[in-house]
Amino acid sequence: MARRKLIAGNWIMNGLASSLAEIEALKGITGKTACDIVVCPPFTPIERAVERTAPKTA
Repeated sequence: MARRKLIAGNWIMNGLASSLAEIEALKGITGKTACDIVVCPPFTPIERAVERTAPKTA
């Protein structure tokens, strides 16, 4: 099994809620890249980040 590359980004503690749109943009490329992507948001907007990246259910 070939190893996949991993790109991880640490979101500094002064991240803004308005930056959550960037997480949605990354979600749009999921499955279309040759690497895995990890974003580490700070505690303050983490719940909203999870909500924006959760799979949509019918």
